[in-house]
Amino acid sequence: MPEYLAGKRFDLRRAGDHYKVACPFHEEKTPSFAVYDDHAHCYGCDWNGDVIRLEQELTGKAFPAACEALGGVATVARYADPAAEEKRRERARREREEARRKEQAKKAIAWPDDIRRGSEAEWRELAALRSFTFEGVLLAVDFGILRFGTVMGLPSWIVTDASKRCAEARRMDGKRYFLKGNWIKSYTLPGSRKSWPVGIQPSPKFKHFDKIRKMVVVEGMPDLIDCYSRVFDGNADALPVAMLGRGNRIHEDALPRFRGRHVRIMPHADEDGGGREAAERWAKQIRDAGAATVDGFDFSGLTRKDGKPVNDLNDCRNIRHEDESELERILP
Repeated sequence: MPEYLAGKRFDLRRAGDHYKVACPFHEEKTPSFAVYDDHAHCYGCDWNGDVIRLEQELTGKAFPAACEALGGVATVARYADPAAEEKRRERARREREEARRKEQAKKAIAWPDDIRRGSEAEWRELAALRSFTFEGVLLAVDFGILRFGTVMGLPSWIVTDASKRCAEARRMDGKRYFLKGNWIKSYTLPGSRKSWPVGIQPSPKFKHFDKIRKMVVVEGMPDLIDCYSRVFDGNADALPVAMLGRGNRIHEDALPRFRGRHVRIMPHADEDGGGREAAERWAKQIRDAGAATVDGFDFSGLTRKDGKPVNDLNDCRNIRHEDESELERILP
């Protein structure tokens, strides 16, 4: 066990040259928090830090107090030497990259045997189910974002991208899957990494991606395809991207793709404020990655035709007439 964790309550399990444990910074079923001799990294939420940062965030101590608490750890002395610290960081970076490659090799997505582009009948069926435009659905298919197949024995639509790092499915009939005694609306295909922003790596045949200077970050599968519908309808030059779950941080491998771009985030208007909290977390990551601008669109205050509040982008397909003018500025 790394010396700096002595006395702390961790259910550590040996995993080659390091240990693994359930991440203390986000909820997870399968441990993905890797603990090395002098640093730790979570392959689920991408938390990464040295022993001092870990001590601070686990205990709430200020930097001096954290250093004092770790005074007996030999690795802490390295931080007085900038050159040694730089070498340590580079070594840690190489270790993380190698570990990430190994993790990715073990976590290849379990695709349906009949994964496919789909047929015109399926495209039209999905468009009618979620009030997407047919042209938007077809655009998502062409970009390699939308696929179809049989998931858990049921006809389903699937969102993914060319990176093949994440894929999530929903039933074509709009109903829920039954899994382990629970009804779930979306099923994440095994091997997926939910921190990956789906859509940020479209099909390689769209080489003009590097020239697109605008991105729209939405939350969830329906908003992603709906955004393709709006991009097509408005002839806009924006690339739709989706985070599939508000509890995730953006995968660090995807962050360079935001650099220099104008990014608009459209979180869900959840009553508990979770959507806004997630948007703020993503916005900070995107700004730190070097985006040109980062702003947002707030759905709160908008109302559907049935009198219910608008919660997300897809809800806007049924927005009341009085609020329609608000959608004129929805895309960047």
